[in-house]
Amino acid sequence: GGTPEASESSGPVILHVNVSGGSDNNTGMSKDQAFRTIQKAVEFAEDGDFIMVWPGIYREAVWVNRKAVTIQSADDAAVVIAPFGDPIAFTFQFAESSRSVLRNFVIADCGEAAVYCNGASPELTNLTIVNNNFGINAYGGSVPRIANCIFWNNEHGDLEQCYARYSRISSLEADDT
Repeated sequence: GGTPEASESSGPVILHVNVSGGSDNNTGMSKDQAFRTIQKAVEFAEDGDFIMVWPGIYREAVWVNRKAVTIQSADDAAVVIAPFGDPIAFTFQFAESSRSVLRNFVIADCGEAAVYCNGASPELTNLTIVNNNFGINAYGGSVPRIANCIFWNNEHGDLEQCYARYSRISSLEADDT
């Protein structure tokens, strides 16, 4: 609230990412000073921070790297496509918990999988996962919390060793599938 004490608060920070106007040399502290890549925002973020991703097409592979952060689209859903040679868009493999949140994205055209979890259990909500080799892979005791997602036309399957609630899976509707 405008007091000197409030400005010294160490609460969560909102970081901005904008592929069309950002730069990884920016601070990420506003849309005008947005990072260009989601990965740079994740590297800069601390536990509890929010990463707001502005609409656009992001060709990158994001490793969450033990961060308990929320990564979400800031407006209309941003599209994430794993770049050539890096077959997974989002990787959770360092014991991330449900405090690691991924929501409101379209994840498409990934060579291996849209989301890979190994020994991690992030919250994955409001995702459209379409035209990938595979949707979400979960290994090593991972129990991702998947809800309100759409899985469509993923060549080798939508879910491996995990389940989704209140989601649309290929041509089947699923409540607790």
